[in-house]
Amino acid sequence: MSTPILTALRFYFAGTGVGGFLLRFAQSWMFVSAALVILAEAIMLASFTAFLRRTTVSVDPASIDKKFVIIAHYGIACVALAFMALGFFTVYATGGDYLWYTAVTVGFWGISLCMLAMKVVLYREDVAKRKLTTPRVARFTVSAMTTGAS
Repeated sequence: MSTPILTALRFYFAGTGVGGFLLRFAQSWMFVSAALVILAEAIMLASFTAFLRRTTVSVDPASIDKKFVIIAHYGIACVALAFMALGFFTVYATGGDYLWYTAVTVGFWGISLCMLAMKVVLYREDVAKRKLTTPRVARFTVSAMTTGAS
């Protein structure tokens, strides 16, 4: 069975004298890189879930940094999207239609949007925390100094 990726690799290595060897080498490195991605994603997923499990049974909720909880929640969502994209790529690489490649692209866009949403939520959390910790008089003085009012 010829897949689009294997066809591209065969075409690329056709002009070299050692095409078969390089094709097998490229295929084996695709397998190794996919295994490393799965391992890295599994480690991140395990660490995020372990952190969330530990924070839910923590004795003192005030000692938990809300930013780490936000990062763990969005990290789990990003890892799930990465596994989904990797699954779609596996289907595409083993002879699937280009629709699967589109699904891979959408999965990576989803990861990017998830990371952007995490940054926005972290920023909002930081702004809310500053409003709670900064006295109202100090906020007024700083805003008056920046706007030029007396």
